[in-house]
Amino acid sequence: MLYGLWSKWRSCTGLEGVYEFGRFRLETNERRLLRDGRSVQLRGKVFDTLCVLVSRPGRLIEKDELIAAVWPDTVVEENNLAHNINALRKALGDARLIETVPGRGYRFAGGVRSDAVAPPSRPFEVFSDGPVLLERDHQMKSMQEAFAAALGGNRQCVCIPGEAGVGKTTLVNAFLYQVRRTSPARVGRGQCLENRGEVEPYIAVLEALGRLCREPDGDEVVSLLYRRAPTWLAQMPWLASEPVSAQLPQRNLGVTRDRMLREFAEFVEELTSSRPLVLALDDLHWSDDSTLSLLELLARRDDPARLFLIATYRPAEATRARQPLEALAQGMKIRGQCRIVRPDLLSAAAVQSLIDSALPGISPDGSLVDTVHQRRGGNPLFVQALIDHWKATSAVLHQPEGWRAAADLAELGKGVPESLTAMIHQNLETLNPEEQLLLEAASVAGREFVASVLASGLGWAEEETELRCAALARQGTFIRDSGVLEWPGGGLSSRFRFIHVLYREVVYGRVPAGRRSRLHRVIGMELEKAYGAEAHANANQLARHFQYGGDHPRAIRYYRLAAEQALRRSAHSEAASLLEAGLNLVEQQPETPERCSEEFAFRSMMAPTILAIKGFAATGSGAQFSAGP
Repeated sequence: MLYGLWSKWRSCTGLEGVYEFGRFRLETNERRLLRDGRSVQLRGKVFDTLCVLVSRPGRLIEKDELIAAVWPDTVVEENNLAHNINALRKALGDARLIETVPGRGYRFAGGVRSDAVAPPSRPFEVFSDGPVLLERDHQMKSMQEAFAAALGGNRQCVCIPGEAGVGKTTLVNAFLYQVRRTSPARVGRGQCLENRGEVEPYIAVLEALGRLCREPDGDEVVSLLYRRAPTWLAQMPWLASEPVSAQLPQRNLGVTRDRMLREFAEFVEELTSSRPLVLALDDLHWSDDSTLSLLELLARRDDPARLFLIATYRPAEATRARQPLEALAQGMKIRGQCRIVRPDLLSAAAVQSLIDSALPGISPDGSLVDTVHQRRGGNPLFVQALIDHWKATSAVLHQPEGWRAAADLAELGKGVPESLTAMIHQNLETLNPEEQLLLEAASVAGREFVASVLASGLGWAEEETELRCAALARQGTFIRDSGVLEWPGGGLSSRFRFIHVLYREVVYGRVPAGRRSRLHRVIGMELEKAYGAEAHANANQLARHFQYGGDHPRAIRYYRLAAEQALRRSAHSEAASLLEAGLNLVEQQPETPERCSEEFAFRSMMAPTILAIKGFAATGSGAQFSAGP
């Protein structure tokens, strides 16, 4: 389990305590900021940002360091950090207290008085300048060896499989933290997203490219994309200047899937001639086939490249693609093209360390630790969720001398629900009815959601919905603040995210079918309105909401738009899946001229798509027109 720098400083360098600066008093144990004795309201992540800055007054804290501290288990954009800094400056009333070091990070410029006291040391593996890990020596060593080979020009790929919560993201966070501080490598990171519809092609790769282009030397990356991979730059035209954007359509005539793959491979090889590149793709069990083909191509090419690929996934869920991801990883391993690094489940000793760190002073006995270890299976996320459950139900209480059990320690372990699902249900029941309704609506919206979009489905005002989301996020049990979303037509909305996908899945499963359908439909309509003229760019998401919301005409329209977008990217396999989903809905509609027209449109797109996938020998391509008008 990763505890970011904030947790590390709190537990290892004495951050627990009271800090005073000017008219302010920061009480970290109570998570409270006072000005002249009156409370100043801060969102959870904004408060954490202040704690990290105040803990090191007068010292520059790099942006990556702050992000790793405040969001240890989440991939976030730099604008989330900038939003927190702006919120702090506004709350403190004096922008001079937090200095910006252009291109580097931030510095707290106020004079700070502290009475913080360091808690007892704990048996953690601590990097001298990075996050803290539990029992990951072997995995880190394997990744470091592979990275050393990549620095020598031998491209390397590391696949990190594991069940939900076992620590895949934690391991990657810690490794990338070290890479950024010990090498000149560029780091691009992207994440595949869960989608109950079809997957947007290359979404994780495009996110990683976008991050690379927003780095201080991002202009070099954009320039190289224009010269060597214009088909990829065409997917992100906002990164290019207006004259360059105007030339992209002409340069991308006759784009094919093979051309996109070839261009990206050549782009990477030239990019790594100046500096090494680490490309980390998370949650590939939700990936599309095109991304997996690109990953395999990058790993198996013979040309030298200082390239280091990282792929994380859940083996049990890696079944969406035509070629199972686990089989792909094993095949590359056999050919010597990748290493497979598996995070192990925690030992009983590590579980005790985790409990000690989260609940200083609790002093659990061996029987409690064994019970927790057996029932949670050594899964770090599940153990942490159990600790959160104790806190939420007041099974443990925080006192001045530390945490204390409110019940017999032996009974504390025995009373734990048999499964994480049952435990999450229990935690849900500790919320008031309005909070439960809010989470249910959020689960329908997705893993990440915008508060204002939920308002109509709940019958609440937008401001009330946003305030309730913010209050729930401050509890830190189910959701967290995820920054601000700027809508295409202007305007800002607060964005939130379920802390773990399992929480969202459990909550979604308890929403009654009728209410779930109505929420999908209302959320789809709100998103459609908010996206405005850019709705076509989010067709995949809208198609899913309208399909599950029972608005099939709208779903059919957006499935067609999503398929067209996939075809423009030469992602034929994904286009075929989108067309099939839309065609299934079309065939459920009443026999009307409109239905015949829609069916003909889908089959007209399906036939060349199948030919592109299977070649002219495909037996089903001609049949696509048999049911047309």
